[in-house]
Amino acid sequence: DPVGNERSKTVTIIRDTVPPVMEVLKPSSDYLLINKNIIQFSGTITGSDPAGGVFIEHKTIDYPARIVDGDWVEFGDWEYTLELGPTDLEQEIRVWATDIAGNEVSWVVYVVYDEIPPSLWLQEQPQVTDSSIMLVNGTTDDDILEVTFQGVSFPVTNGFFSLAWPLNEGENVLLVEVFDLAGNSADDTISITYIPKKVDGGGGGDLVTEDNWTELWGWVILIAAITLIATAVVVSTRRPERR
Repeated sequence: DPVGNERSKTVTIIRDTVPPVMEVLKPSSDYLLINKNIIQFSGTITGSDPAGGVFIEHKTIDYPARIVDGDWVEFGDWEYTLELGPTDLEQEIRVWATDIAGNEVSWVVYVVYDEIPPSLWLQEQPQVTDSSIMLVNGTTDDDILEVTFQGVSFPVTNGFFSLAWPLNEGENVLLVEVFDLAGNSADDTISITYIPKKVDGGGGGDLVTEDNWTELWGWVILIAAITLIATAVVVSTRRPERR
């Protein structure tokens, strides 16, 4: 002041440019395709604002995560469960944290919410057939890569699939399923009865089914082959040696 009195005050300023260390464990990818409207967020945090912590930003609204172990400053495990609405089909969700100096760290996940099952169409089959092999043709969504028929996978090309399936004698109830990338599924069943043809077994005998007739011819061919081999062996053993 004018007479020389003096008063001083010391201020310590710490410059902090290091953001908190945040790790997001769930979701494990920055792209999420789901068919449920619940998203589980969890992770770890070090060095955040003790009065704040981690926030989940969805549609410009910040939802505070909950600390489940440890604390926001030293080290902590956090979690949050976000519930999507019926119109939240595609969106970015930001996970962020800040410290007392205002440094911020963030992570963004793009979420696609899809609960619509894929399409599935099967060509109509007869109720009864005398063929032991059934041909199945059908269509589904273009982005589906395979169809499951009785638990066996078959390829799908540009939404179209075609396969052959052996039938058991009598009634056959067969399940067809397709799954999209979000986990939605569609299924249908084919009910078909296989009655083999009856053919004449020859020699005045009883009629046999076409399958039995095929099996009979198989044995005939096998016996004929064995006979030819045996004849060749006998002829070769009787052939005189060349001098």
